Amino acid sequence: MLDAEDFAALIASYRRTGEKFKPGTGKDDWLDESVVKFQLSLTFSKSQIENAENIAKEIIQSMMPSPIYLANHALIAKRSGNLEGAVQSINQALSIWPDEPRWHALAADLENQRMSYSKAIDHLEHASSLERDNPEIHFQLGQIYLKDNLPGNAIRALQNATNLNPLETKYWMKLSKAFKNISEFDQALVSAEKAIKLSPKSVQPLLLAADIAYSSQQNNKGDKYLRNALNMNPTDPEDIQIITSILIERNKSKEALLVLENLIDHAVSPIPLLLQKADLLGQTQGLQEKIKLLVQLTIENPKNPRVLSKLSSAYIENQQSTEAVRAGQYALKNDKDILENSEKSQLHYQLGVLYQQSGQLDQSLHHLSESIKLTPLFLEAYLEIAETHRQRREFERASSYLETATEIAPKDPRPFLAAGLLLKDGKDYVGSETMLRKASALAPKDVFIQRQLAAVIALAIIHQTETA
Repeated sequence: MLDAEDFAALIASYRRTGEKFKPGTGKDDWLDESVVKFQLSLTFSKSQIENAENIAKEIIQSMMPSPIYLANHALIAKRSGNLEGAVQSINQALSIWPDEPRWHALAADLENQRMSYSKAIDHLEHASSLERDNPEIHFQLGQIYLKDNLPGNAIRALQNATNLNPLETKYWMKLSKAFKNISEFDQALVSAEKAIKLSPKSVQPLLLAADIAYSSQQNNKGDKYLRNALNMNPTDPEDIQIITSILIERNKSKEALLVLENLIDHAVSPIPLLLQKADLLGQTQGLQEKIKLLVQLTIENPKNPRVLSKLSSAYIENQQSTEAVRAGQYALKNDKDILENSEKSQLHYQLGVLYQQSGQLDQSLHHLSESIKLTPLFLEAYLEIAETHRQRREFERASSYLETATEIAPKDPRPFLAAGLLLKDGKDYVGSETMLRKASALAPKDVFIQRQLAAVIALAIIHQTETA
């Protein structure tokens, strides 16, 4: 007689062999068993991610969910884009089983996506203490240290990775970039050359070496590396962007344009290169030429969200708000999971600001809220949604968003300035002075902040005199 666990094992076997699962195979009441739901969530995660997350979420609704089920939900929620749900589940799993290095690595990845680098570092440090011989954990730790502007710590972690696996190109590449960040060009070049030897047919190590050589005034070496990279006829848009950036920095914009033109002529999918060409035209020939090319690309590719998004940004730069809104809305409408979350978040942010400027505050709130959902630590989105609420005279909501903004960026004066001005509008001069003093301490040379602080101190004195 089959029972629920046997049925779960059967589902697992279907998944491993690639056979299509048939729901009618087992009893209906087995579908309510956690062990069966767990296997169903894994099965559906390959093709029906939202369904998979709903099932995984159902399993963890019990009073004491298994940490394995919590980690499973975290992984599936991450894939479905539910970042906050994933963070909550993996943290709960780790509170039960704190010594699972892979779970710490997952938690670190999630915190990295939220741009909460200190938390990501904590998780990876814990993971590396549990698996000291795992080079990938040290590599990930080095990457986060670089993002958190801690190049010394990054070098230590990346050297651990290269010591544990000296044959991995990406470890030497990242170590080279870390040395370059602190202007240790000789060490950076040594690491880049090791990457070149390990991957002689790869363009990126050559481009990194060229960039380092030029940065350290070794122009002949830089020319050699760049020439070798171009001889490989690169097609990857990221590689080509690096090439054009190097040429532009060396005041060779015409050469950069020629490189792009040549590569566009031979590209299977030229749109990413044409978008780079638009940016280059904007830098060298002016904004109108950039918009002209982007409009032509839009005519030829009317439903390409990346083209439309780039056009929207160009229109914003050219102060054509109506056109920018139209292009941005079309980009979002035609996006079929092509744009990354960060790209969609930026689009929603831009639309939110444009609607705010035109007085369409409901639309502004909608887009800024969507931006925050997609990128929960997007500081500028918090500042703008607070401003929109302020314009609607919804001071408590504005204050709540600004409080979050100060937590996201405690060393940025802008949230404290905005909070100070908001409290000033509400005639809370004492609270306003407190916030403006914090802003002033962070930006002591900012004349506007100093003037606002002086004005609030004067208003506070007048108010105290009137109420005495």
